[in-house]
Amino acid sequence: MIFIKITSLYKTFFNRYLFSLVILSSSGNFYSCDEKPPMVRTFEHNLNNEDALREAQLVFESLGYKISTFDEIDNSFTTQLRVINRLFRPIYYTIFVSAQDRLTIVVYSEVRTFKRASGADIGSNNNQIMQDASNNLGDKFQAVIFNPIIKAIESKGFAKWDRKEDSILDDLLIESSREANLWLENEKYNKIKKRYESQRINDIKILEMEQDYLRLRAILEAENNIDFWGNSDTGRSLVGISKIINSYKDNFDQIFKNSLNSIRHYYGNCHIQLIIRPDGTIEDIDILINSSSRTPDIELRDALKSTLKAINFMKGENYIRLEQLIDFRGSYNNLKVKYSNLKLTGLFTENPISDKDVFADTLFKIKKYNKQVIQLKN
Repeated sequence: MIFIKITSLYKTFFNRYLFSLVILSSSGNFYSCDEKPPMVRTFEHNLNNEDALREAQLVFESLGYKISTFDEIDNSFTTQLRVINRLFRPIYYTIFVSAQDRLTIVVYSEVRTFKRASGADIGSNNNQIMQDASNNLGDKFQAVIFNPIIKAIESKGFAKWDRKEDSILDDLLIESSREANLWLENEKYNKIKKRYESQRINDIKILEMEQDYLRLRAILEAENNIDFWGNSDTGRSLVGISKIINSYKDNFDQIFKNSLNSIRHYYGNCHIQLIIRPDGTIEDIDILINSSSRTPDIELRDALKSTLKAINFMKGENYIRLEQLIDFRGSYNNLKVKYSNLKLTGLFTENPISDKDVFADTLFKIKKYNKQVIQLKN
């Protein structure tokens, strides 16, 4: 045991030295301590904003808080003032709660300090209390306020949200969602591309089949043309005659429109045979119409016959017989007409039509549509 005897002079110096150490040590603690957490707590929820605020209100009321103001527009409320009693320095605080995308709880506090008798006006009640707004209370007092609230809030299904950690998690979720969306878009694009390529391949195959069919038909028609035509009729060709007939296509379309535009649901076909003289005029026309019951066959035949007789074909050396099919169907003005290619069916040096009596010009046949078909010859 060492006893130190301190004189009054040394005592004064020692007291000042200790005071300096206290100041320095407290300053060191101030700069080295961690920053106090802000007086805000945030929670995630999966409710709509109104229901989330209502749940929060019930929690606060169950903890003894009384609601001071309630704002339905901003979807928030404020509690009445509460106090944490401490000797000479009580803490008064109120809580603001807002429910938007997240539930936010903010504490606003004020520390009231009672002045000493030497620093206060004893004769007056004024200036005896010093008020200090403090919104950064220490961990101990924040725990007193927030711990019961956090426990009760989390029991209702709310999840505490940390600004730093959960922000990083949110960024990761957003990035993952973005990558997932990009992957889905890419998969969708690949499926569309694959379907398009498959459809394109099918279209190409269909087109090639149609082209092959057209080539085959052209070859057969050419062979037929050569077999019948040969070099025996110079100056005329099947192509040239087809061009002449096609130049009257608008006239034929108008004939069908005029005859059928007032009829509902019609269909049929026309089998036309022509015999052309060497001078380019028509020797004979044979038109067989096979159609629905409402189709005006005679009117249609007469109009087609009149138009064909007006056509002047190129001159040649022989009589030629031609054949063409016309399909039609529709309802009222919605008419579709399809013309087949002109086909050469005969080449004659003399008129192939023999003399017949007048009753041989009209033949009656039964058609597949259960309608009597009239075959009229010129």
